[in-house]
Amino acid sequence: MLDFFVYGTLLDDEVRALVLGRDAPVAAATLAGFRRVPVAGHSFPVVIVDPRGRVEGALLRDADLAEAARLSYFEGPDYEAVRRPLAGADGTGAEAWLFVPAPRRPFAPGLRPRPGPWDLVAWQRCHKAAYMRGLRRAMAAPSKIVIAELRQGWQERARQTAKSDAPGARPQFGRA
Repeated sequence: MLDFFVYGTLLDDEVRALVLGRDAPVAAATLAGFRRVPVAGHSFPVVIVDPRGRVEGALLRDADLAEAARLSYFEGPDYEAVRRPLAGADGTGAEAWLFVPAPRRPFAPGLRPRPGPWDLVAWQRCHKAAYMRGLRRAMAAPSKIVIAELRQGWQERARQTAKSDAPGARPQFGRA
């Protein structure tokens, strides 16, 4: 099972359910060393490195390999998954995967940040309806071959993560 930090449109319950194929509760979490910014030409944000920054988001616990593959499909090739430490609202810590802009590839415009903050409530009010129409189409028929390849990649990541984590060292972040 894999844990993910979400910080943008996946904070919205309806978006998250459509992407994952199920309702998935989250717990409040904070990512230090990054800043959330809007993306030029889009309604969604990215996180960028900022040593003094903090991003308030949420921790999605125990995603299975199929859900991790769906998250990768949703994020697309302009993002890469990295694992970073988080802090919970109760002060406990955990590590989770998050999607950050992939390093620029030749001939790809990438995700250019634009100045200013990104706000979930403003996004929901102004952009969510149109975003959901496009997302429903995109998530309705992902290629089974693509999903299988993404799932295989997450299976390898999970194996590597298990090797690097000490047994029993996983904090019970967000659990009563």
